[in-house]
Amino acid sequence: MAAVQQIYSGSELDALFPSPSSPPNVLSPPRYPGVSPEAVVALAYVLKENYTKYHIFFNYKRFHNHITHRALALFVTGASGSLIEEFYKQDSTYQRPAVESPEAVTEENFIEHLEPVRQRDVDRGLANVR
Repeated sequence: MAAVQQIYSGSELDALFPSPSSPPNVLSPPRYPGVSPEAVVALAYVLKENYTKYHIFFNYKRFHNHITHRALALFVTGASGSLIEEFYKQDSTYQRPAVESPEAVTEENFIEHLEPVRQRDVDRGLANVR
């Protein structure tokens, strides 16, 4: 399986992963106390890198990639950018590479793209693995 080519340009990818918004009013408390600009940059880097490099499942038993879960949890609890990046490095060691989609997946053809995944599992002898 070929790794995914970068589908989105920098600005398009930035639109998928915007920085957290500010509180609605200057009198409002901060949304994420303790969050630093360094952590915002690290979080954006991790989310974009994970999106472009890794498969949603990290194994063939369909256990899903948890990089985003951990990165977001670290971020909202006030972790530093370097800590977010360090956990990303650890979590990325066991990820499967992303695969190229045979065509653009849309609302109209989404269901059609589910069966080929199942067929690939059958071809690999993994159909009954849960």
